[in-house]
Amino acid sequence: MAVRGFLYALAEIQFINLRDFSDDMEKLIKESTEVQIQHLEELSQALRSNQDKEEFWEYNLDRVHQLKDDYPNILRSSLLVSCMSNMEKVLVGIYEDLKLRDLNLKSLRNKSFSNESTIRKVFLAIGEAIHLHNVYNMPEWDRLLFYNELRNRVVHDTGKVYPEDYPDLSEKIKNSELVSLSNHYDLVFVEDFAKQVNFDCTAILKRLLEEINNYFKNQASS
Repeated sequence: MAVRGFLYALAEIQFINLRDFSDDMEKLIKESTEVQIQHLEELSQALRSNQDKEEFWEYNLDRVHQLKDDYPNILRSSLLVSCMSNMEKVLVGIYEDLKLRDLNLKSLRNKSFSNESTIRKVFLAIGEAIHLHNVYNMPEWDRLLFYNELRNRVVHDTGKVYPEDYPDLSEKIKNSELVSLSNHYDLVFVEDFAKQVNFDCTAILKRLLEEINNYFKNQASS
């Protein structure tokens, strides 16, 4: 219990730090964008002809796009990777702690897990000894698996999702309110995306710990 609780506490601190970082950086990017656009508008107003103004904005359009779209998306995709890495780390730690409690858990390298993600491996291994139906029934669970797929595309394909290569994921993205695809098949995350990932990971961890603790309480009383 002490080790699992310690691992959860460390993970929660990291998730809180990531939430605070997300809030601070989103605010800074917005403020910087407003200042930069206002400065560009002032420069534009100093130009006399409409043609000069059009050429000015055509020249600076990439900068505006960078501030309004690229920077926020880079931040959100980076936070996705950080949240999922934190999640994997604490889950593997919980799994290792349970193995020390003499639970007969399969190795995460077991051949039956060969095609599974680290997150799925941990839950499948623990689930063979402890019922985790209450976790799987959470709406956060399906979203967690979705986030993991998105993270993989960010890490391995620089955020590209081509429908012909990933038809199932593309369909999930179409039905999501948190992420979409650009005309060039780049992942585009909404403003509250990283915060939602953060909260969902925390909720899953909390429920998992509750199920594990209930299991050992029942074992002790039987």
